[in-house]
Order: sequence, then structure tokens, then C-alpha cells
Amino acid sequence: MKLRIFNYLILLTLFTSAQNNFFKPDTIKHQLIINSFGGIASSSITQNFMNKFIFPGSINKELKDEVSSNMNPQNLFGGEFSNDIHFYLRPGSLTENGFWGIGFGHNSELNIKFTRDLFNLTFYGNQPYAGEKLDFNNTSFNLLSYSYLDFTLGKIYIKDNSTRSYWIDLGVILGHSYMKYDFPIADLFTESNGNYLDFSISNGEVSIIDKLNDGFIKGFGGKINLNYSYTSEKTNLIIQAKNIGAIHWNSLMSSNLDTTFRFEGIEVGNIFELSDSVINEVDILDTLVASRKNSSFALLPIDLNVYYKRKLGKSSIDLFMRHRLFTNYDPYVRVGFYYQLPILTPGFTLGYGGYSTTQIGVNTELNFRKKLKIILGTNNIIGAIVNQKSMALDAYLGLKLSI
Repeated sequence: MKLRIFNYLILLTLFTSAQNNFFKPDTIKHQLIINSFGGIASSSITQNFMNKFIFPGSINKELKDEVSSNMNPQNLFGGEFSNDIHFYLRPGSLTENGFWGIGFGHNSELNIKFTRDLFNLTFYGNQPYAGEKLDFNNTSFNLLSYSYLDFTLGKIYIKDNSTRSYWIDLGVILGHSYMKYDFPIADLFTESNGNYLDFSISNGEVSIIDKLNDGFIKGFGGKINLNYSYTSEKTNLIIQAKNIGAIHWNSLMSSNLDTTFRFEGIEVGNIFELSDSVINEVDILDTLVASRKNSSFALLPIDLNVYYKRKLGKSSIDLFMRHRLFTNYDPYVRVGFYYQLPILTPGFTLGYGGYSTTQIGVNTELNFRKKLKIILGTNNIIGAIVNQKSMALDAYLGLKLSI
């Protein structure tokens, strides 16, 4: 039970590749663009600790103590996986200055905001905290998975040596998984002798897909992406507001929690040792927990992206800023430096924020006769080399083929 969240996240992101591929339609030919993004990160949990779930192994006390001592009062842990493929018709092929496109993709993400006390409870149990109240305030858990079909409409304007592009992506969404927990005020108290436990929640909300709904498609929705780009001989600017939309979920089980669960008449050293029968009995007896089955809309996390790149001879620098609304995420900023060689352009990046803290990445861009461009790399190479200190691990891949 206590490992289920982490195991799901690892399975979600283990075979994925990822991030920050700012390909856009240009003014010359038909294009096929593929992007793939994914990874896991935390503001306090080291990659060495995460690896125990990727490659099953025991988590000894020394490792728990190391991570626990690194915890902040509030912490983040999350992972994302997305991939998409789009085909764009050459601008002007259908209307003057206009271009069209079609594509499809898949997004999955899981993220948690949690307290130091929740981590300690999960990995030490509650016996060491007998007679104490553990703080779970502002705990939040989000799980979301969906596929989509996009239709693109855009305009390109060329003046002198600069190009401005505006385009909108209209998406139809098929929802697959959704789960959301919000506990603004919550705590756990263990009686000194372990005779009872009190788990108190105020203003809590829980939403989860009904277990009886085992279909692949559990909801329908729509989204819009708004995009702008400016390109000159030395400058490239892209501004995006992505995934503005919602999904209408079928058979959604929801509860508003403002109560105290009391587990009494038992002696327990770890809350996760409670049997299912005890938990089920509490669910039946506590009439204040009333779940309702309904159909409901849920907003998508919105991505706000700004990307700027400047050429300096054979060198170039870039700046990427990202923030996400309606989910657990800190503002992210990344700077990069690149040097152009005949075929490839290697580079390194320095980033901070998102689900993690400081990240150092490497990447390269491959160009083949201006027809095929490939970008691949990672935002945090430290996670693959020194996993005892790193708190993030990801990779990304992008491809643009001019036809």
C-alpha cells in the first residue's frame, strides 16, 4: 500500500523520453514533427532512493534517514510522460500565408505535494511518533492520463528577414485515468500506547474514477493550444499557452471530507498494517464520509511556456521559462549554451524548479542536409552519474522531417 504510489509513477515513466523540443512549422515545406518527453523528479527525494523502486531492493535505515533529513516542511515529487506526432502542410498550399496540421498524442502525469511527516509515516510507520500529532497540511495528489487528436490552424507573415507565426491547436480528448486528493488541513495522532489512531481531515476533497468503470475511455473533453513565434536571422522566440481545456469524466466518485477517522480497540505499530476489514468497517460506520457518483468536468493542467534563443556566431544561448497551473509544480527556468559544428550542435543547460531543484543537462542537435533535424538530451545528467545527490532524471527526443 505505502509503495503503490511510487511504483505506479516509476512504471509510468520508466520507458519514456523527454523534454523541451521547440520545433514549430516553418515557411518552406510540408513537415512531420515528433516530440517525446518524460521523467521523474523531487525537491527532496534523491535518485538513489527512487532507484529502489525501479530496480527492486531494500531501503535501509541509513538511506531513509538521509532522505528524511533532507526534507523540507513541504515537498514535491512528480513525473510526466508525453509524446506526440504532427503533420503540417506547407504554408500557402491551401490559403495565402496559412498552414494546416493534424496530429495526435498522449499525456500522463502523477505528482504529489507532501510534508516531511507524511514521508516519515510512510517509511518509518507511526510507532516512533506515539503521543505525537503528525502534520499532513496542504497534501495533494494528482493522477491524470489522456490521449488527444489535434487540428492546427495558423498564419505566417514574412517581412524583410523576419517571420511571425500564429497558430492554434484544437484538440479532442479521450480520458483514461483521473485521481485527485486535496487535504488542506489534515493530521494523524497515535495514542501513546497505540490503542487508537485519529486521522483528522478538514475541507478535504477526493475524486477518483469508479472501480467498476474498466473501459479504456473514461471521459471526453477538449483543449486549445495558443502559439506565437518570431524568427529572425539571429533570434528565435516562442510563447505558448497549452492544454487550456477540461475533461468530462464518467462515473466519477467524489467525497468532501470534514471528519475524523478513529481506529480504536487495536494495537498497531504501523498504520499500513491495518487490515482491509478494519478499514472497510470504518468506512461503513462513519456516516460523515458520503461519496457520490456523478459525471464531472476537471480542468487540465495548463502549461505556460516562453522560449528565447539568440545566435552569437557559431555559438548560441537560450532561455526557457515554464509554469503549470492547476497542479503541483514550481516555476521552472532553464538557460543553455550551444556550439555549432558541421552536423551536430552540442550544448549544456542549467535549470531550477519544476518538481526538483538545481539540474544540469546536456543535449545535442543533429542536422542532415536541412531535411532532418533531431534533438536529444537530458535536463539532468547528474541523475545518471551521481544518483546519491541528484533529485531528477529525465531524457528527451524530438524530430523534424521536411518533406
